[in-house]
Amino acid sequence: MTTYDSSERPPLTAVQRKAREAERRADAEQAMREHLRAQKAFHDNRERLKAERLARDEIDRLVRARTGVAPQELRLLATDAGRVVFLTLAVDAQTSLSDAHALAGELEDELRKRVAGIADVVIHTEP
Repeated sequence: MTTYDSSERPPLTAVQRKAREAERRADAEQAMREHLRAQKAFHDNRERLKAERLARDEIDRLVRARTGVAPQELRLLATDAGRVVFLTLAVDAQTSLSDAHALAGELEDELRKRVAGIADVVIHTEP
């Protein structure tokens, strides 16, 4: 029988080596699965942000083309049904309420036609 110093470890048996290799392999496979999940989440988030930026740019462009000025405020909210657009427009103080509402309605229709994925549009006009 071989005696070992307390600072030494006894050599692993073949069964122990095989078990250690299997455990390391399982750990590596788990790490790869987690890495792939993280990569997919990163890619999905990047694509979502890109689509939001493109939608925001298109909305800004349409508002500028229609009113001649940038929106005072533009917020997008992502929902299960699609994007909700919250838009605040500056209109001339001399513009009547009915004309401001007509402009808002026409702009809403145009936004729904031109920007994909819109579930709702809320437009507030301010003089």
